[in-house]
Amino acid sequence: MTDGRAAGAGVPKYRQIVEGVCRDVQEGRLRRGEPLPSINRLSRGRGVARDTVVKAYAALKEMGLVESAHGKGFYVATDHVTRTKRVFVLFDAFTPYKETLYDAIRAEAAGRAQFDIFFHHFHPPLFAKLLGDARGRYESYMVMPFPDPAVTRVLGAFDQERLLLLDIIVDFRGKRCAEVLQSHDEGLERALGEAEPRIRRYESLTLVFPPDKHHPAVIRTAFRRFCRRRRVGGAIAEGLEEAAIRKGSAWFVIEDTDLVRLIRACRARGLKLGRDVGVVSYNDTPMKEVVQDGISVISIDFEALGRRAARQVLDLRPGGRVVEPTRFISRDSL
Repeated sequence: MTDGRAAGAGVPKYRQIVEGVCRDVQEGRLRRGEPLPSINRLSRGRGVARDTVVKAYAALKEMGLVESAHGKGFYVATDHVTRTKRVFVLFDAFTPYKETLYDAIRAEAAGRAQFDIFFHHFHPPLFAKLLGDARGRYESYMVMPFPDPAVTRVLGAFDQERLLLLDIIVDFRGKRCAEVLQSHDEGLERALGEAEPRIRRYESLTLVFPPDKHHPAVIRTAFRRFCRRRRVGGAIAEGLEEAAIRKGSAWFVIEDTDLVRLIRACRARGLKLGRDVGVVSYNDTPMKEVVQDGISVISIDFEALGRRAARQVLDLRPGGRVVEPTRFISRDSL
C-alpha cells in the first residue's frame, strides 16, 4: 500500500488510508483477491490509532472495494473503484426553498455521490433514531439540526470527521465538524439594513414570528437590534392579525401561510402591496419572484448553499465553517 500522508495535509487520517487503497487499486498495485495489512500491522506501520484503521476499512467496505472473511482478514474485492460516495441527508422538513437546496446539492455532486434523504420534523426522538440507525452505513452525514438538548447530545457523540451541519447553527461540547450555514443573526440584521430605505416609507414595521414553528429565536433578537440601532418603529407579533393590516404598515413575515393571508387581506380591502402596505418575506422561492409582481425577500441563495454543501461533503474535513451571505432582494411588494 502506498503512503498518502505527504499529500494529505488537513485530510483525516482514516481518509488518507482510504484514498491510498483506492489509488493502489486504480493504478494496478492492488488487485482483486489480494490481502491488505491487518489492522494492527497497518496501525503500527502508519503510526496511527487502531480505531483509525478500523474506520478506514469500514469505509472501504461501504464502498464495496474491500471485503473481510474469518481466517483471511481484509482483501480487495474488485479491480474497479466506484467513487460514488454514499451520503446520509437529514432535513427538518421539505419546504419549497429546501427543495431548491436539495436539488442544488444533487446537481453539484452528480455522479460523485448518492444521497439518501430523511426528515426529522423537529422531533428529537426521531432525530436520534434516524441518525442512530444510519450510523456506520454511510461515508458522510449531512444534517440540518435544531436547538434542543437531546439533539446536541446526539451530535456531540457522533463521528465529527464524517459530519456536516447544514443551514442552522447549533453548538455543543466537542464540536469539530464541518458546517455550511446561514446567519439568522448578524446576516439578517445586515439584510434589514439594506432594506431600510424602503422600510422608512411606512409608518410601522411588524415581524410576524410564530413561536411554534421552530424558527431560530435569534431572528427576533436581530430584528429588535435593527429597530433599536436604526430607530425604526418595530414590533413583533406571534400571529398575523388581519385587523392590524392598514395603510402605512409594513410586515416582515416568516411563514408563507402568513404571506398568503396578508396578500388576501390586502386584496379584500383594496390595499396595494408596495404602495399602501409593505411586505418583505423570509427565504426566497421561485414563486415569490412572480406573485403580486414580485415579493421582496430577505434570504440567502439556497442554490449557492447547496453547491457549497455538496463540495464540502465530497471532500469532508472537520472544523471548517462556511456562512452563505444573507441579502435583501428588492421587488415590488416593499
